[in-house]
Amino acid sequence: MRIESDRKELESMMQQGRMLESSIVEIRATIEVLEQLKKNKPGTEIMVPIGSDSFIRASIKDNERVLIGVGARVSVEKKIDDAVETLKGRAEELSSALVGIRERAMQVNNEMEGLSQEAQTMMQRQNLQE
Repeated sequence: MRIESDRKELESMMQQGRMLESSIVEIRATIEVLEQLKKNKPGTEIMVPIGSDSFIRASIKDNERVLIGVGARVSVEKKIDDAVETLKGRAEELSSALVGIRERAMQVNNEMEGLSQEAQTMMQRQNLQE
């Protein structure tokens, strides 16, 4: 029973880890886009993804400020450099959380190995007694 609950916890942590990794990759891509945006002049035509590999043409109106999500579906306008710093901070927080999850996953995995070895030893002793 304990091994099964540890296995489920480990699977959950692995899923959380994948989600964090995905978020970190997305943040890094966003930072790259923002850095490139600063290099373009207002009026520059760009392609904006709208989903399902579809895009619309748009022109840059402001290459100094962007809207950035702050949670609860709320966005605020920030200078690009400030937005980049905010995103870097988020990426660092997520990376720290990922490290914590990986450390805990290693602990759970070690516990599972220990329990498995214990169970195997008990089975061997029981077989010898029979």
